[in-house]
Order: sequence, then structure tokens, then C-alpha cells
Amino acid sequence: MIKNQIRQTLLRVKTIPPLFRDFFRPLSERPALASFSGFVLISIPFYFPEFAIPFFILTFIFIAFLTPFARKCVLFFSCLAFLFYCFHPQKEHEAFSTGKIPTSGKGFVEALLPRSNGNAVILSTDFGKLRLTLSDSLTPLPGDSIFWKSEWYPSRPPTVPGSFNAPQWLESAGLTAHGKMKSMEIFHSAWVPERSFLQFRRWIKSRLTARMSAAESGFILGLLAGDRSGIPEILQQDFRRTGLIHVLSISGFHVVLLSGILMLFLKATPLPHQAVRVCAILLLLIYIPVTGGSAPVTRAVFMFIVIQAAALFQRKTDGLNSLGVALLLICFFRPEELGNAGFQLSAAATAGIITGQKLYPLQRVSRKLKKHPWLSAPESFFLQSSWVTLTATVSTAPFLIYHFKSLSPVSLLGNIFVVPLISCAMQSGLFAVIIPSDIIRFLFADASAFFLRAAVWITSHLSESPGAMLTVGPFSLEILFLSTIPLLAVSSFSKNALSRRITLYSLISLCALFAYEQIKIKLKPEWSITVLDAGQADCIFIESPRKKAFLVDAGVNGKRDAAQDKIIPFLRSAGVVKLEALIITHPDADHFGGAKTLLKSFPVKELWISECARFDRKPEWIQVLSAALENKVPVRDLRRGLTFTEFSSLPGMKPSLWEMRFLHPDPKLCRGTNEESLVIHIRGAGGSALLAGDVTVLGESEILQTDIPVQSNFLKLGHHGSKTSNSEAFLKAVGPDFAAVSSGKNNRYRHPSKDVTERLRTLQIPWLNTASNGSIILRFREGTYSLECFPTNPRCFSEAGAPEIL
Repeated sequence: MIKNQIRQTLLRVKTIPPLFRDFFRPLSERPALASFSGFVLISIPFYFPEFAIPFFILTFIFIAFLTPFARKCVLFFSCLAFLFYCFHPQKEHEAFSTGKIPTSGKGFVEALLPRSNGNAVILSTDFGKLRLTLSDSLTPLPGDSIFWKSEWYPSRPPTVPGSFNAPQWLESAGLTAHGKMKSMEIFHSAWVPERSFLQFRRWIKSRLTARMSAAESGFILGLLAGDRSGIPEILQQDFRRTGLIHVLSISGFHVVLLSGILMLFLKATPLPHQAVRVCAILLLLIYIPVTGGSAPVTRAVFMFIVIQAAALFQRKTDGLNSLGVALLLICFFRPEELGNAGFQLSAAATAGIITGQKLYPLQRVSRKLKKHPWLSAPESFFLQSSWVTLTATVSTAPFLIYHFKSLSPVSLLGNIFVVPLISCAMQSGLFAVIIPSDIIRFLFADASAFFLRAAVWITSHLSESPGAMLTVGPFSLEILFLSTIPLLAVSSFSKNALSRRITLYSLISLCALFAYEQIKIKLKPEWSITVLDAGQADCIFIESPRKKAFLVDAGVNGKRDAAQDKIIPFLRSAGVVKLEALIITHPDADHFGGAKTLLKSFPVKELWISECARFDRKPEWIQVLSAALENKVPVRDLRRGLTFTEFSSLPGMKPSLWEMRFLHPDPKLCRGTNEESLVIHIRGAGGSALLAGDVTVLGESEILQTDIPVQSNFLKLGHHGSKTSNSEAFLKAVGPDFAAVSSGKNNRYRHPSKDVTERLRTLQIPWLNTASNGSIILRFREGTYSLECFPTNPRCFSEAGAPEIL
């Protein structure tokens, strides 16, 4: 009976109007691309279960409208995807999460990974793959079997939204755990191909360092062999900020260059054309493990192989179908790559470039006009590269917004000028490695260094521009899915009426969703406070009803920069385009640590400080004020009584008042930094909050002597819960529903103080601690407020619904 129903359905499909057949014809003519599309459609519900029903329906429609051969291919690979996601094991990560991995054991060294400050090894063990960092005295090689002892780095979910997710990184890398190797002993050695690849990479580095500086040779080594350990971190940040980080990683761009050079060399030999293609295929297959086997390299090599294999058998190739073959091969061997951001960006960029070639505006210009010097020169040197960059940027935009909540407006300009320079540097660097004559290869090394310096100079200047990296989003998945529809339909937009209708309907739906979200914000305004888990430091984010963003304090710098590590990723994940103000309560390192980087790397409208802070002479604090001056960020002095007021309403509705008032200090006398700490009171629809900074008992007493009301629903305890703050009189006057402590786990000051926690228990004030609860998020709306912890933690709430008294 089921077979008859399917047969009848397929018979109806044969009577579909030509409009629908034409719409699906591009995929029917490219079975490999259609198969990959089916693989993706089946996979999406496993990543986003809420879209399971519509995507399964879409998959059925998609399969029904294809030609019989394409339909069989799609069904086969869709079944593979379904089976993989149903039965893919997750045992390795469960073992690590339950603490069953020992701190010593036997292992086999699969790879040695260079790092900027040493090396790391990938060990294969009975309980999965491990990544261990090494000291200089420990130097195992791939193929060694060793006894090892280690200590594990914690692998907990992030406690700040948008920050680095260690468990997710371990899963994407196929690792069970990562840590530091304390000692090891080699008991057996064997040759493996990776050992030779490692020696080859070291040989390349030795050839480069003979003439180039460490940074320049590290740059070329990254371009040729995928080893980015020698590229300075500050340089990587510049490329990351300008959206040019892709040129530092081995990708399709590099493989295309190398394959072109390789074919040029091979064709110069007496080998026949068929043998040239076979040799090129074999050499590029070896290049995959040399560079670490990343998805972009594998995809580009597979595409090259498909094209060369077709030429061997004298068959025509299609760029998109070749891309489909390459993506299918990657997903067949490593289906988990589909969820990898790098894989998605690489595939989208390649598809956009291939599709864009057919839509090139000057494609239909006559050959005679193209040969005219006024058009041929600009087209060769500027227009073609600009169009390729534009198509790649547009096609990857939805994925960049989803994963990173940001886009780089200067990346288009950077790609036009920087990519050709990097291409020249890479080719010159390759000749500097392979040419035997020192005199000639030194000339190529000098040329490579020149092109690199030019590329770095342009990148560094672009990265300093205020709009180098802009926050875009976050948008709902519905909006992102709808935004991809016009991109998918653009190739057949002018030829097929159905494509035009789908594009129009998707754009109308997008506009409707945007309008709904904006009206919703106006009708139900809310404001929020997020106490970030910044360790033994303060960092509090405030968002007003009109979505103006303020940051109170900027954490502390330890081994990593607080702004780069936590604050900027959080701001981007929250959709913050610009900070209305960066407020530093007082010039102590645990409050302004990330301020310098933040002022340089994120749009900040103003820097707010107390008047006394201008006279503090700490060298690090002076650097913060200098960064504000260099980036033209005005500095505003604050004192008791100043207010920031905001009204939010729609016409015909009662206005809602939101006010941020500064209660302390009164700058008649500059004393210690804690005594002069800013204290901020915020009130609006739904409740109020008091942020006490590091104010001392003396400052609290001065506030209570004024007639300013301090009663609040929420209190951020002063000085991380220290007993030098948070007096009983002050706590009674504030009378919060609950309080929060911003402190580090196992901090040496033993904050919060037992005296303060006992005082809170006596006054029956429940409290939370960022050290154990993570980031604390409060959302205020008309008549109520809500509380949550990130990551979601059952201990954030008691049975009564109030914060648990820890």
C-alpha cells in the first residue's frame, strides 16, 4: 500500500508544471551537489530539533522534484546522514565529564603540534585522543609510544555568554581531554608518515630562517605548511579584526595557487599530459596530511582531483558539481565536519565564487569592448578580484553572523589589496624554499618579505579604523534561514519565475519579522543587568530599555586579555554595536584590566570615570587614558548627583522612565581608590539595582547621610563581598531581594568574607556568587523581573524560586 502511494505521488510529480521542473533542474543536472544538499537537509533537524518537521517536509519535496538518477543519489546520501546522526557514539566526552581519565598511562604519539610557546602532542590512548602541551625538555616524535604523566586543564562550559567553549572545541577536534604533560618516557619508536612530514616542515622553516626574520619565516611557513605558531599573536589579531584571517590558514586559495605552480612545473618536464595530471593528483594528495588535513585543504584538493580526473577521461566538469563531490567525500569520512564553522565558511565561499562567475556583470560585454585598454586594465587588476571578493563575502555573511555575530566592512577592501600581496609573498616564499642556489633563493626571500610587509602594513592600518569589525545580530534562526533563500535563488532569478516569487516572499517575511521584533521591543520594553563571571574582578553589563549599552568596569588581565577573552565576545553575542559608555568605578587593576584593549578594539562612545581618577598615576591606568585619547573617546568626570535618564514609549502610551544615578563619590577630597569608587543606582520598569563597586564602609556611611534613596531589588555587594564594605546599616537601608558577589574561585582574599555572608544570612538576604553560579543575568520588565545564571545552573534557584543562600 505504501509503495502504491509513493508511486502515485511520483506520477503526480511528472505532471508538475514546467515552472517547478525548471526550478529544480540546476540540481538535477548536478547529482553530487543535489546529494550534498540532501545530506544537509537531513542533518539540520539533528542540530536544530525545533525545525525537524518543516525540514523533513522540505526534504521530501526536494527529492520528489528531482530526476530519477539525482533522486537515487540524494536518497542514498540522505540515508547515510540519517544513520550517522542516529548511531554516532559520544563515549569519549562522557568519560572525561565523569572524571574517569587517569593522570598517567600509555599512549601513541600521532602528531607533534608547534605552538608559539612550545609544542603540543596528540596522543592516542585507550580512552581517546588527548592533547598535551610540552616543555622544551620533552620532545617525543610522531610514532613514539610513551609512558606519560599529566595534569588536566578544566573543560567546563563557558560561564560568560559568547566566550570560548572548551567542551565544544574538544568535541569538534575529536579530543577527549587537554592538559599539560609533566613527564614522559619513550619505550618504543616506529616510523610513521607524520614523522617525515614533521621533518619536512622543519626543513622548510630552516630554509626560510636563513634569510628572513622569525615573524616573516613563520608567516610563510603558515602559508605553505599550515603551521601558524610562528605568526605573532598581535598580527593574527589584526588579520582577525579586518576579516582577513582566512589568508593565514591553508585553504582553497592556497591550494589553487600551489596547484597552478605545480602544473606549470610538471608541464615543463618531458612527461605526457596524462602523466602530468596523475603526478599532480598524487602530490596534492600527499599535501593534505603535510598541512594537517584541514577541511578547506581537503575540499580544494578533492575539487582539483575531480577536475583533473575528468580531464583524464575527457569529460566536461561543472564547478558546482565538483564542489558537491568534494563536500560529499569530506562528509562521508568525517560527517561531524558539517557542523564546523570553518567547513561551512569554506563551502559557502567556494559556492559563492563559482556562482558569481556566471553572474559577473561584464560577462555579456562584447569581446571587442573587453579588449579596449580603458576596460581591460581595470577589469584585470581590480574589477574581477573585487567581484570575486564580493560574492565570497555575501555568500558567507549568514554563517559569519550566526557563529561570530560580526562582519568586517573593511574585509572587501582588504581582500582586494592584501590577497594579491599574500599571493605574491607565498609564491616567492615557495621559490625561496625549493631553489638550490642561495643567491637566487635569497632574492626570492627578500621579495617575499617585501610583499609580506606591504600586506601587514595595509592590514594594520585597516584594523585601526573604527569600523573594522562591526557587531551584526544576533538574529533568530528563522531570520538567518530566510536570508539564505535569496542567495540560493540568485543564480536562477532572471530565468525562473518561481525563483523570483520565492525571493520576494522571503524578503517580505524578513521585513515582517524585523518589524515584529522592533514593535515587540517598543510594546514590552525591558532593561537588563548582567554580572559577568570575570574572576576576582568586576565587569557588569547594563542595557537600557532603548537598547543603549553600558559596561561598568572591565575585569582583570591575567594570562589572557580580559577584553579579548570574555568581554568583546560577550558584547558581540549580545548584539552590542557600540558602548554608550565604558564606566570605570575606580582605577584598580581588577576593574580596568580590559579597558585599554576595549577602547582600541570595540566602538566606545565615552569613557566615564570619577574626577579623582584623573590624578591616579598607575602606569597601566595612564595607558587606559592614553588609549581613550588616541581613539578620540571623550572622558567624562562623574560625581554624586549626576543622572542619565531615558524615556521609552510609543505614541499614545504612558512613558516609562529609566534612570541611572551616581550616588558616590563627592569629589571634595581625593582619598584611596576604594573610598572614591563610583556607586550606581538604577531604577526603571520592574525594579531597581544598586552597584556598589569597591566602596568602603566609610563611603557607605557618607551615602546614607544624604537624602538619596538607596532601596533596591538587587545589590551587587561592594568589594567582592569584603568585610571592609557591606556594613549592616547599608544592607538594611538597601534591603535587596537578593545580592550578588563578583569573585574568583578559590581566590587568595577568601572573598566573600564569612562576616558578610553571616550578615546576609541574619538579614535573610539570599545571594549568588559568580565563582560558583557563573554570570548572573537580571531582566526587568513592567511589574516584574527575572533571574537566570549562565550556564544554566539548578543551584541558581531554590525550591521557593529565590536565589539559593550559598
